[in-house]
Amino acid sequence: MTTETKPDLIESINDTKTSGFHYKTWLVSGLGFFTDAYDLFIIGVVTSILVLSGWSKFTTLQSSLLDSTALLSAVIGAMIFGRLLDKLGRKAVYGIELIILVIGALGSAFLTPTNGVNILIIWRFILGIGIGGDYATSSTIMAEYSNTAHRGKLVGMVFSMQSLGLLAGPLVSLGLIYSGMSLTLVWKLLLAFGAIPALIVVYYRRKMPETPRYLLRVRGDAQGAAKNWQKYTGIAASADAETETVKESWTQILKQRKFILTLLGTAGTWFLMDWALYGNSIMSSSMLGVLVPASVTGLHHLIRTTEYSAMVFGFAALPGYWPCNVHHRQDWKEDHTVHRICRNGSFLRNTWHIPPAAFSFIYCGVPDSVRPELLLHRIRAKCDNLHISTRSVPNQGEGLRCRSFGCRRKDRGFHWNLPECHNTGIINR
Repeated sequence: MTTETKPDLIESINDTKTSGFHYKTWLVSGLGFFTDAYDLFIIGVVTSILVLSGWSKFTTLQSSLLDSTALLSAVIGAMIFGRLLDKLGRKAVYGIELIILVIGALGSAFLTPTNGVNILIIWRFILGIGIGGDYATSSTIMAEYSNTAHRGKLVGMVFSMQSLGLLAGPLVSLGLIYSGMSLTLVWKLLLAFGAIPALIVVYYRRKMPETPRYLLRVRGDAQGAAKNWQKYTGIAASADAETETVKESWTQILKQRKFILTLLGTAGTWFLMDWALYGNSIMSSSMLGVLVPASVTGLHHLIRTTEYSAMVFGFAALPGYWPCNVHHRQDWKEDHTVHRICRNGSFLRNTWHIPPAAFSFIYCGVPDSVRPELLLHRIRAKCDNLHISTRSVPNQGEGLRCRSFGCRRKDRGFHWNLPECHNTGIINR
């Protein structure tokens, strides 16, 4: 169900200057992505601490499932919440995904007994449902409240909060380890901390009104859309025009060649990029361990690899994501070209044991920002969330690759994983 109306309200949304309510929406949405990144990637450090704290050594299968389960369930979460967003509305759903995420984070921290690998995997599965749901909801909310001039910037800023979550993981880990507290308490706190940012913003998500774009284009409620717009932003807009409701089935949508090409172009690019990104980030402690001298073992080995991870995320991910704040003024194709060259070149260099792939994160915010620009048309309410759900499919592929890598790393070494990423990047280009 979509709606077409005179441009007064839509023009108000598209043309209003970037102001406080835009940044409020960014913060409420972005903290979810911060939490998603932290919760996904902290497991690599936690699995190392578990063994040092007295847990039995993990089998290859157990280690691989711990690394990949949240990625696998994120696919399910994105598809479920993507559909619910369109069916029930943004307001009805927004915030529930964070409640699920909080339950998964706290459960994994405080309801997992010693050597309870299977129980921890179950909690990670629940956590992943919430993460996938946040992928679907937060970017949609930000895109629908954004103006035309800075939509790419604002959506890119939401995704760029992932870089802060990536960096927070190793920094918090090092802080807790250096504090001298027991390792049992350290891993519990590391998992529990993932619930804090979500708890901070869940109230504000539940209080947000339904987005005006959804009310207009899906529900056909022009007056309600104008009322919500004024309530949230303080900006009055006309909603007196007659509206025309247009019904479109999924069959009709999927027959649109332009939609299919757009979906494949954006989701396919994301698939190939995340295939290289997720596993290498989650397993950074194991992969960077080859740079640590053999004489360094135990807790000191973990500290060293965690420090390396912090340097990679701090010097590459952080400055690599945030250029999306300004690249919306530039040509998208130029940004994509820079992104691919930097990312693919770094993996090829690592094949020959050059230090970690710092530039693998350069301009990762670009594809995240392009999607809403391409999908802002009459069927956006349907296709936007289908795309977000599709975006999590590479998480599933990456989870399987984590398992594959875990099964062969003892025999072949981590450097065999990097040419695989490089080849995927060439296809992506």
